[in-house]
Amino acid sequence: PLSQYSPLLRTMAAFTPLYGLNQLVHYPLAGGTLEWTWVINLLAWLVIFVAGAVWRFRRDTARV
Repeated sequence: PLSQYSPLLRTMAAFTPLYGLNQLVHYPLAGGTLEWTWVINLLAWLVIFVAGAVWRFRRDTARV
């Protein structure tokens, strides 16, 4: 669990790809309030991964 890590690792964890998704999935079960930073995290990583996939797809198909 994230609560067992040091404060530095907890801060770093908030910037990883699955953090936002994990928090959004667990918040209805654990109660609490929705934090928009989770949604922003999820959308930011989605944009990054989709842009990377599009870039690699175009680069790969340009050779054919």
